[in-house]
Amino acid sequence: MTADPADTLQALWQTQEQEIPPVTLDEIRAKAAAFERKIRRRNLREYIGTAVAAAIFASYIWLFPGWMIKLGSALTILALGWTMWRLQQRGNARAAGGDARTVVDAYRDALVRQYRGAAAFCRRDLPLFLPGLILIYVGRYRQDHAGGRPLDLDHTFIILGGVIGLLMLAIVVLVSLLGAARLQNQINELDRMLRG
Repeated sequence: MTADPADTLQALWQTQEQEIPPVTLDEIRAKAAAFERKIRRRNLREYIGTAVAAAIFASYIWLFPGWMIKLGSALTILALGWTMWRLQQRGNARAAGGDARTVVDAYRDALVRQYRGAAAFCRRDLPLFLPGLILIYVGRYRQDHAGGRPLDLDHTFIILGGVIGLLMLAIVVLVSLLGAARLQNQINELDRMLRG
């Protein structure tokens, strides 16, 4: 007597490992809570860094001569303030509670909001800093020569500072783009888990 082919197929199907393990609401809640903590820590670092940077640029207004450095410092402080206001608007972590759909929707919404903020930083927020920083750089090069040093040596230091500044700018852009890509991967993973 041979086994029924339907029973054999069913037994084979039932013994296979699942490709995507089912996701539970507790797992999504845990991921959402970890993401919220990560965003709160990042925001705190951003606020502290902004306060320190604003204090440094404010000291430039009083310490350095030349209207270019003073105006550039003031513009940079305004750009810092605007960027922090935008972070407050789009970058806060919001706790999600309630039923399963509410938790999943809130978590996905938080991921999408953070992704949009990271993706838009390079084209919307970063250019705000350029006028102030360029004015400081040009003002240092044209208006404020350090006493006791040859002019050529002073200009060499300024040019070297500009190269270092451009490298730092490239790093900021790269980190921002990598962060956006990482967030997009998390969104895609959550979507796959919900479909699976």
